[in-house]
Amino acid sequence: KKGSETDNKSIEIIHNRLYWISDKNPPKSRTHAFYFCIDNDLVYEPFFADFGPLDLGKVHLFCKELEKLINDQQYSTYKIYHYTSLDYAKQANAAFLMGAFMIIILKRPAREAWSVFAPYHNKFTPFRDATMGTCAYKCTVEHCLNGLDLAIKLGWYDYKTFDVVEYQHYEKVENGDLNWTVPGKFISFSGPLNVTDKYGSFTPDDYVPIFKKMGVSLVIRLNKPQYDRKKFIKAGIKHLDLYFLDGSTPKDSIVEEFLKAAEAEKGAIAIHCKAGLGRTGSL
Repeated sequence: KKGSETDNKSIEIIHNRLYWISDKNPPKSRTHAFYFCIDNDLVYEPFFADFGPLDLGKVHLFCKELEKLINDQQYSTYKIYHYTSLDYAKQANAAFLMGAFMIIILKRPAREAWSVFAPYHNKFTPFRDATMGTCAYKCTVEHCLNGLDLAIKLGWYDYKTFDVVEYQHYEKVENGDLNWTVPGKFISFSGPLNVTDKYGSFTPDDYVPIFKKMGVSLVIRLNKPQYDRKKFIKAGIKHLDLYFLDGSTPKDSIVEEFLKAAEAEKGAIAIHCKAGLGRTGSL
């Protein structure tokens, strides 16, 4: 849609070209201004009280579409505005997306991407864990931008080679509910069950062909057994149990054993707890 907004409310991303704005109502129309909003298009799917940040697939698609828009000759003389509402969840997610665009496409360091949002530094609501209780930590937009910046530097995410189709395929429950955390090394996935439940959770037999294709040689289980580990072992995939209580901090001995296994394993390692979120993410 065509639109604009007063300069005192917008954040300039590219001089005289690209802006970010959060307001109660969308910008009012005027000539040579184009605004877009993804609040209802790229939506975070919560587990409990969590609300973001948006996953890597959505980040990639946002960057791809915005890059295409900026390079579109039809809008070469337009000022482009990324508009988001004042809703705390949508605002934080929209800011992270624009910050990610600055890092991925504009090649700006995370500190610069975060600095342009200075007027909002004390306004953005921090992201939280996937529980209903009081969150014991604050995961800010700044933290997420720093993480993305580091992932790019380490080669864990490459805009040119990232397979967003594969990513969005496997992240679905019906396709395995898994993702590469560190490409070629670590896969995070939802804990298998002996028998498929009403949600379509996978069994070890369902995962074996996928893991074989991805080069997985070891599965590490962090939750209580809900399937027969021999299913993986018989398929030629090693299995290791490193149980610790959900929501807790793993003992030093568990961390050390995990690191030892990770360093020794030549193939990829698939790690899970019950949901593949808390304990899996921690280790």
